[in-house]
Amino acid sequence: MLVMAVIFFLSSQSSGKSEDLSDAFAGILNLEHTDKTTRVSNQNIFLGLTLRKFAHIILFAALGFCLCNAFTDIRYRILWSVGSSYVYAVLDEIHQSFTKRFGRWQDTLIDMIGIVIGISASILFMKLCRRIRKQINSKQNNEKYEKTDNSCITINHNF
Repeated sequence: MLVMAVIFFLSSQSSGKSEDLSDAFAGILNLEHTDKTTRVSNQNIFLGLTLRKFAHIILFAALGFCLCNAFTDIRYRILWSVGSSYVYAVLDEIHQSFTKRFGRWQDTLIDMIGIVIGISASILFMKLCRRIRKQINSKQNNEKYEKTDNSCITINHNF
């Protein structure tokens, strides 16, 4: 799965590269992210940390969304999506410990927030699709019924 590959790739980066990526993203957003002196300000640390945690939420929301749509058994779709996404989050943190980074169990809780958001969005998306499909089908059925009624009337006028 593409989302899992992106998560794996980003987790493979060293902490320095991860911080550089956060700083570059903050620069794209026009946020102040570098300190002009040799000191590191608390605001910069907070900004980088916030962006990295927000990235956790976004990536795992995408994973939860994709997995919820991938499972076909409706009865267990949510259970399997939550379970497999969370297992991947735990494995991701273990994987980070091999890349000169620290895996934190707190990050799995942040990932879980993203997972719940993604699965919720997926469920809402599926309900919306069902509603639209239902409206289209009922409109098509009504058109067929009207055509049938008109042809009967036409036939009756010919007699």
